[in-house]
Amino acid sequence: MQSLRSCPSAQRIEALSDVRESGALPLVRAYAMRLNAFPPIVGLTDRVAVRVVGDETGKTPVGDFDAWGVTLDAGNSISQLRIANDAPNPLVKYIEGCNCAIYDLESYVAGK
Repeated sequence: MQSLRSCPSAQRIEALSDVRESGALPLVRAYAMRLNAFPPIVGLTDRVAVRVVGDETGKTPVGDFDAWGVTLDAGNSISQLRIANDAPNPLVKYIEGCNCAIYDLESYVAGK
């Protein structure tokens, strides 16, 4: 993904139990958990509250997607994700909470 300013972003998230074992968060309404996050620029570990807030539309340059709305609350900022409902559930939009950068899906081939 690229931001609207074509700036790449990176963040490693270390997940616990169900996420680590299954490799994915359960995308069901009202699902919530806390994760350890390691923003590489800061070099400190944060706790992030993850919450599936419901059904939304992910509007992107390659079209609109029925998507799960997910929030990431780091305490000092809340980021928003739109994850497509259909497998393989690509991330179609990410709105970064600190600097409001918007990352949109720019290309997608269904089934790949």
